[in-house]
Amino acid sequence: MRSIDELAGPRRLPVIGNAHQIRPSRIHLIGERWCAQYGPVFRYDLGRRPVVGVADLDEINTILRARPESFRRWGQIEALARETGTYGVFSAEGEDWRRQRRLAVTALNADHLDRYFFVIRRAAERLRTGLNRQASVGGCVDVRSHLKAFTVDVVSALAFGEDLAGYDRNGELRGDIDRVFAMAGRRFGCRLPTGATSSCPLIAHSTGPWIACARSSAGSSSRHARK
Repeated sequence: MRSIDELAGPRRLPVIGNAHQIRPSRIHLIGERWCAQYGPVFRYDLGRRPVVGVADLDEINTILRARPESFRRWGQIEALARETGTYGVFSAEGEDWRRQRRLAVTALNADHLDRYFFVIRRAAERLRTGLNRQASVGGCVDVRSHLKAFTVDVVSALAFGEDLAGYDRNGELRGDIDRVFAMAGRRFGCRLPTGATSSCPLIAHSTGPWIACARSSAGSSSRHARK
């Protein structure tokens, strides 16, 4: 059993640690390089905060099974989720997480797989059509943008029960999602809570109209169907 101080890792500088070596756009490549150089369990520092990188599958499974008693997510994730009004199973901890996880596991049981297959197949067909269309005109294909659209299609259908793709023909929703995650990334990396407020309307402002529009349309369709 080794302590964090005994783990191998890149040389750290006083006060800033390894922050000068971190580039958000290349963090996955930097982690791979450190893993190859120092082993599957290594240490680096962000400022004065020690961070342990784990790339061993067995160790990762052990950590996940030990949640939430021995391990938890980074505390800033929960704080940001509460601030932006998105607190839920993916940010909850302790008894809150257990309670919400039971609901999530129930939603993902085998009884619902048939509906999930249709949703994923529909999104996959849109993905293939979009990739084929862009490839046919030549040039570079923005695979990340297409995969992002696929994710929005699947998550919105499974989480909200609505197909938002028809309301996002110009990609505005995906643009809003990009800005939300960029904002979250900046907040995670912020040393001081500058500009933090007790509530943040950005997410509600960005995605609310789309969800409301989809629900309104679905309600209208249901009323027409009943008639």
